[in-house]
Amino acid sequence: MPKVTGIRLRFAEQRLRAAGLAVGKLSYQSDEDQSEGFVLKQTPAAGANAPRGSAVDLVVNRE
Repeated sequence: MPKVTGIRLRFAEQRLRAAGLAVGKLSYQSDEDQSEGFVLKQTPAAGANAPRGSAVDLVVNRE
């Protein structure tokens, strides 16, 4: 599982697809310490084992 937190959503989606994974549920949260559109959390976490085609849920910053 690649790490996609701390990067823009579009790059996170590209990184996940390149790893053979799918973007799962998107949810939004506000974090003043991050720029809008950056991924704050991912499930499963980076480094976890996940079968090809698995969905990764993302929490994205929305100011």
